[in-house]
Amino acid sequence: SVESFISPIYRDIHQHHRNGYLLNPTNRAMAGDKEISGKHKNGDDIPLEISLSPIELYDGFYVIAFITDTTERNKLQNRIRRMEKLEAIGQLAGGIAHDFNNVLAGIIGLTELALRKIPEDSKAISNLKMVIDKSQNAAGLVKQLLAFSRQQILSKQSTNLNHIIKLNTKMLQRYLGEDILLKTNLDQNLESIFADSSAIDQIITNLCINARDAMPDGGELEINTRNINIADENISIADIPNHTKFVKLTIHDNGIGMRKEVQQHMFEPFYSTKAFGQGTGLGLSTVYGLVEQHDGLIQVESIPGEGSWFYIYFPIHETNATNSSPDKKGKTLPKGTETILVVDDEKDILYTISETLQYYGYKILTATDGVEAMKVANNYPGRIHLVISDLVMPNRGGVELKLLIERIDPKTSFLHISGYSEKINPDTPYLKKPFIADELVNKVREILDE
Repeated sequence: SVESFISPIYRDIHQHHRNGYLLNPTNRAMAGDKEISGKHKNGDDIPLEISLSPIELYDGFYVIAFITDTTERNKLQNRIRRMEKLEAIGQLAGGIAHDFNNVLAGIIGLTELALRKIPEDSKAISNLKMVIDKSQNAAGLVKQLLAFSRQQILSKQSTNLNHIIKLNTKMLQRYLGEDILLKTNLDQNLESIFADSSAIDQIITNLCINARDAMPDGGELEINTRNINIADENISIADIPNHTKFVKLTIHDNGIGMRKEVQQHMFEPFYSTKAFGQGTGLGLSTVYGLVEQHDGLIQVESIPGEGSWFYIYFPIHETNATNSSPDKKGKTLPKGTETILVVDDEKDILYTISETLQYYGYKILTATDGVEAMKVANNYPGRIHLVISDLVMPNRGGVELKLLIERIDPKTSFLHISGYSEKINPDTPYLKKPFIADELVNKVREILDE
């Protein structure tokens, strides 16, 4: 194939030479570059680029052919293109997330207030609870959009992957159903990774659901973990710079597998092989984005009729992990008597937060923007213990308001809330909209107690 490509170009250039045209050895306009395919010695097809340059030596005219294996370059280009797509959709997701989550926060808050005010034997209770569930599902879709586009705000800490898998085994089995056997093979000496536990849970859950759909007649799903050195794996060191030791997560199913053309597009947002209405096309895109946010790498092997293997590599975190997690299953929500200033330009959110906290004993002051909040703070004769403020508002946002409030009383605590914002200060407590009453009340009590 190389010879068949070179020969006609050689003849064309040679004809120009015979007709008296001046040849410039650095001018490749007539020769150019062309992509062709070749065979590796193991039988695999490999992409090649052939570059031709004319040159005249003492004994005649020649064409020099440079043939380059472009496998690694193509991988890098594909990765860049994928990241550009994700960045574009991430900007879109970030734009809609704030407004959409504000709407959902209002729906959830008002519904919870309604639940609190109707009789316990009312038939409407189940319907109202369903409204809350559906609203949280909608918030989950926005979260997935932000996740695969690397816009989701993560809270990372030293984490043991085995701990997350063990906590979620029963839930995963429910997702898989009775006809799929879930097996785990976990390295008992597994190192810790620096990760967001909920994001890792999202990665594992999405991959398991994807595997379930690939086994319509049942089968086996196996989750493995182990410590590895990157030098022992068939991975280019350019794919994961600055790291050598990793925790490797393998999720293997014996389902229908994927064709090569499917594998080439499976991480693209909204790409799905499922029937219309049976999938969003965000599952694997979400996984890819979250893995990237953890400085990791994901690789896939799949054989039609035999199954798929997903390999995820997370850099090891050198600091020893503390795997204990606080018990948050207490049924009685804490009450208080402190004074709280609630600031939000969305009136339904302002109303629901105020009503909820008043129900639990707090004294509530309200404002619809930062300017009004400063008037309230300056004129209030007593102490304001906590300010709950939306981050993005007209007439002074939450960040500026915090600085101004601290001048009045440095002891005033702050809680920022937002549907989505890149202005998060890691040193300021933060609650993401939409949230349920339990999350708000527990967070408020936690901040005030500190």
